[in-house]
Amino acid sequence: MDSGLTLEGPKIGAFANALSHFVSLIVGAWVTKFVRAATPAIVGTGVVLGPVYILTMRAIHADRESVEAWFENLRRRLQSGPVPIVEWAQPVMIGILYAVYGRTLIRRLVTSFCVGVCFTSLVFAVVYLQYKQTGEAIRQEKVELERETDPLLYSYVADPALSRIYHMALQTHRGAAQQDQYLNTGGIFDELRRRTADFKPELVQRLFANPDRMQLTPLFIIEGTYLAPGFQWLNSIFLFVFNVLLDFASVSIAIAVLQFLGRAISFRRAIAVFLYMLIGTLACATAAFFSYRLFFRGDTGIFVQLLVVLPVTLF
Repeated sequence: MDSGLTLEGPKIGAFANALSHFVSLIVGAWVTKFVRAATPAIVGTGVVLGPVYILTMRAIHADRESVEAWFENLRRRLQSGPVPIVEWAQPVMIGILYAVYGRTLIRRLVTSFCVGVCFTSLVFAVVYLQYKQTGEAIRQEKVELERETDPLLYSYVADPALSRIYHMALQTHRGAAQQDQYLNTGGIFDELRRRTADFKPELVQRLFANPDRMQLTPLFIIEGTYLAPGFQWLNSIFLFVFNVLLDFASVSIAIAVLQFLGRAISFRRAIAVFLYMLIGTLACATAAFFSYRLFFRGDTGIFVQLLVVLPVTLF
C-alpha cells in the first residue's frame, strides 16, 4: 500500500501538468478561432452600430431644433433638386460631436483627457504583454547592446571600482551666480559627462539598425537603461500628453470646419474650408503615425522632443 501511494503522487502531478498544458493549448486555439469568426459576424450583424446609434440619438436630443430644421429643409430641397451631402449632414455631424465632446473648450479638453487615458492605457497594455513574452535571449541582447554602445562608459558605471569616479563626474554645487556647476572638471570627468550626453542618441541609432528592435523596445520602456534604470515615467507622461493634445486638436479642427460649413458660404470658401480640414487632419495623422513608429522602434523619448525640445528650439 505504501509503495503504491508513493508512486501515485508523482503520477498525479505529471498527469495534472500534462492536462493543464493540453487545456491551455486547446483554449488558446479556441479563443483565436472564436475571435476570427466572431469579428466579421459582429460587424456584419450591425452590433457595432449600437454605439453609433446611441450617439446619434443623443446628438438629436442635444441639438433637436437644428436637426428638425434640417429634416424639414431636406424634405423641401429633395422636391426642388439635388443638394450637397455635406450641407445635409452638417447638423447631425456637429450634433454628434457636441454630444460627445460638448460645446465648450473645457468639456472638450476633459473628454480628450479621458480618450487619452484610454488610448495610453491600451498602448502600455500592448507594451507590457510583449514585455512579459520576451525571452532570455532578447534580454541578454539588450545588455550587450547597451555595453557595445559605449564600452568605456559602461565600465565606469557597472564596475564597482570605477563607479565612484562616474558619480564624482556628476556631482554639482551652487556657484557664485546661483547656478549649479560641476564640482569636478577636466580629464576623465568631462569625458564621462560627454559620453553620458551622447549615450541615448547613439543607443537609439543602434536600436534602429537592430532587427530585434520591436522586441527590445518594451524592455527599454519597462526596465530603462543602466544609466536610467526603471520604468520610463517621464517619456510615458509625455506620451499621454501627446495623445490628449492630438485628440483635442483633431476634434477642434472638425468642429471648427463644421461650424463654418453651417453658415451661408460660397462654393470657393467651402473648398478652402475643406482643404483646411484635410491639411489639419493629415497633419495630426502624420504626427501620430511617425511618432508612434519611432516610439516602437526604440526612440522612447520622441514625445519629449516633440512637446518640449522642438518648441524650445523653434521659439
